[in-house]
Amino acid sequence: MVFDNGDRVLNPTNDRIFFTLSRNSPSINGFSAADILVSNGSGSFTRYAAAEDLGLAPSDAIDGLEIHVTDDIDQSIVNHALLLVIPGDHDNDGDLDQDDCEEFQNCYSGTAPLDTNGQANYTVGVGPANQFNPANLTIETGDRVTWVWSGGLHSVVSGTNGIYDGAFHSGVPTSVTGTTFQVVFSHAFVDLYPRSEGIYNYFSQTVPPPGMRGAVEVLPHPCATYDLDHDRDVDCEDWRILTTVYLEFNATLCVPLTIPEFVAVLLDQPMHPAHVCLADMNADGVANGRDVRPYVNAYLAMP
Repeated sequence: MVFDNGDRVLNPTNDRIFFTLSRNSPSINGFSAADILVSNGSGSFTRYAAAEDLGLAPSDAIDGLEIHVTDDIDQSIVNHALLLVIPGDHDNDGDLDQDDCEEFQNCYSGTAPLDTNGQANYTVGVGPANQFNPANLTIETGDRVTWVWSGGLHSVVSGTNGIYDGAFHSGVPTSVTGTTFQVVFSHAFVDLYPRSEGIYNYFSQTVPPPGMRGAVEVLPHPCATYDLDHDRDVDCEDWRILTTVYLEFNATLCVPLTIPEFVAVLLDQPMHPAHVCLADMNADGVANGRDVRPYVNAYLAMP
């Protein structure tokens, strides 16, 4: 968010830039992804508002900034929150229930990054008229978009109103049919170039604004809600955290395994790698006889 001094020219010495950092930014150094930072005009920055000042935890992250005039800051934050995410709420119904609990198994990836599982490829035509086809595309984190030139002198540049925003650039405009340009919207890319609501606008440099425009909306990976330790995979550590969160919403433990599946783990014959995690009902890091009683109690308490 840039506060211009009125000359409509970005000048780091006179203007101020308010921004946040991604979770794994090398510039964190004592800050958090939920702090709001401000440039100081000399090439460095300071903290403008700490996470706790905004009612946020250091483990939270801010994905977008918006200005609202208010005399009640707390209420304004509640009224204008862009997104409320309940960790582990896979079906996004606002609650944690047995369905969310059971879905964890299908999202289990072990040490495999989420954005390499089921990566999809999308193609967007560039030209031959002054248009992208399709102009609007919705994908998931980790998917790849390939632009293919069909005719006309064009380029693919991220930004709006003819202004490059730094996310991606195909280079010098070309009219060579069959030219391709690819962007993988991975976790690393999205963290490095976050956009409000995950929408990446782009244009062709050769068509004056507001001419040839397109947009890619990047939705979170459907299993990202289970990545509670933010290491970009879904593993046993996430399951242990999820059981704690689950108990905050429900009076009983989540029971994702059938009796045969649970017994198979105790016999060291798990039917699925995730079952070893799910059978650890007392969250002590191992699945053994000590998990039998909490499993039976939770199983009997199921609706």
